[in-house]
Formats: sequence, C-alpha cells, structure tokens
Amino acid sequence: MLQRRIATPRETFDDPWKKIVPALFDQFLAFFAPEAAAEIDWERPPEFLDKELRRVAKGLHKRHITADFLVRVWRKDGGEQWVLIHIELQAQKDVTFPERMFLYNVRAFDLYRRPVFGLAVLADSDAAWRPDRFGYQLWGSEAVLRYPMVKLLDYAERQTELEESDNPFVLAVLAHLKTLETRGDAEARLTWKLRLGRILFARKWKRKEIEELLHFLDWIMSLPEKLDDRFDAEWKDLEREQTMAQTMPPIIRRAEARGQQIGKRDTLLRLMQLKYGPLDAGTRAKIDNIADIAQLERLIDAVLTAETLAEMPLPED
Repeated sequence: MLQRRIATPRETFDDPWKKIVPALFDQFLAFFAPEAAAEIDWERPPEFLDKELRRVAKGLHKRHITADFLVRVWRKDGGEQWVLIHIELQAQKDVTFPERMFLYNVRAFDLYRRPVFGLAVLADSDAAWRPDRFGYQLWGSEAVLRYPMVKLLDYAERQTELEESDNPFVLAVLAHLKTLETRGDAEARLTWKLRLGRILFARKWKRKEIEELLHFLDWIMSLPEKLDDRFDAEWKDLEREQTMAQTMPPIIRRAEARGQQIGKRDTLLRLMQLKYGPLDAGTRAKIDNIADIAQLERLIDAVLTAETLAEMPLPED
C-alpha cells in the first residue's frame, strides 16, 4: 500500500527574497550578471534606494511581483551608475511584464539621468516564456529596451554544477527550485532541506553569508510542524558534527572522514544491488574509487529515481 504524502504548507517567497538579495547583493550580481559585477567598485557599499524606487514604481500595476530593487553602485572607472534589478518570482507568465520593465527603466532614467541596468530573474514554470525586450514602432519612430533575463528553471538541470559552485547565492537558487519541486511532498522537502544544510556547512563561506543563507533556507522551505521538529533535531546533530570537525585533531578528523566514505559506499552498493541485482566488477570498482562523500550522497539519491543501472550517473572509466 502506498504511503500518503504529507502536504507542504503554502510557500512564502516574497519576504525571503527581499531579505537575501540586499544581504548578499555582490554574490547575487556575480552569479546572475557577472559582467556587470566585474565592473563595480565593491569597496564602496551599494545603496538601496527604497524611497526612490517607490517614485519609479508609482502607479504601475504589478502582479506576482516578489521584489524590486533600485540600487546605486559605483563603477571601477569612477563613474556613477544606477542599477535597476527587477526580480519576479511567479507561477505563471505575465504578459505585462516586458512593458513594466520598459517603464521602470524609462522612469528611473528620467528621474536621475543615469544609465539604468535592468535585470529580470524569472521563476515561473513556463519554459517557453522568456521575455527579454519591449518596444514599439510608429511611422519610422522606434523605442526598444532589451534587458538580460535569467530563468531559474534553466538551473534545474544543472544541480551538480550549482552544488559545486563557490558562490554562496547558488544555495538560494537551489532552495527556491527544490521548494517548487517538492510542493505537496513534505518528506521530500525535509530531505532536501537537510541536504542543502549539509552543503551550507561544507562550504568555507563567510559567517554572515552562512547566517543569511540559513535563515533563507529555513524561511522558504516551510514544513509542517512535526517535520519542522525533525529538521531541528537533525540540524542540531549537524551542528555538533561541525563543531567536532573543527576541534578534533587532524588525524582523528581524517579517520572520521574515511569512516564516512566507507559507510556511504556500503550504503550505495546495498541499494544498487537491491534495485538492479548483482553488480559487475567494473561497476564496483567505480564506486570503490569515489572518495568524495558529497558525490556518494548524490549517487545514493540517484538510486531513488534511476530505473536502470545505465541511468546511474557513475563516473567514467
């Protein structure tokens, strides 16, 4: 008899994104717009212009908008530049969005007479909807705005790449994608929330980045109360493991890591044999040669979805 899935609470995207983008703005821009980030003088703190943004947005009809940001930054060459970042996280496409991007840009330029960089980050589920411009023509007169557009859905097929990235903001992207992916399945969401927590602990990010990401992770990946209690208990175990790893002598730490490798390999082999039958020597050798614990964990997860041994993402010979 199939076990009924535990439903997830209704997600809240607005507040977590409004907080994480200003908190990790440099990493956000480096991830989504690296060319722009490379030209900014980060020695001068960016200024978030909330009051000015209200003037720009006044009177615009907005649907499913999660967060808008108008930010002043300084370029490395000494020039001042206004940056308009428009983050839209929505469940379906909005036909008014390109026009709204156009109006934001025109109004910001009209108010401040500075170049405006518009960036759209979309989190809808329509893979074909990719608005990146707005314009019109009339009797030889033309007005056009083209803007960079990032589709979060595109990162769903690049999970391994995201997990291995050094940019802290990738964890926010993964958390958002996994929140959408696990709608209605609280057990799966708990599994992913803990896995992302392990990634957070494994990285050598700054303390402020870790704290902000942990808050974002806990906020966006909402769970029913009983599973929240399970998460809290397992999270405390992770914290204890992290504290021990920081304080134990290196030789003991290496022995602990070696024990984890062996345990993960044994688990992976047992699961694969149960699902796919006896494994040949070549397959066992591939698994025996894997030293990275995170890779072993990814393979353990893959057994759940790979119907055949050929579908398993084992390392090449």
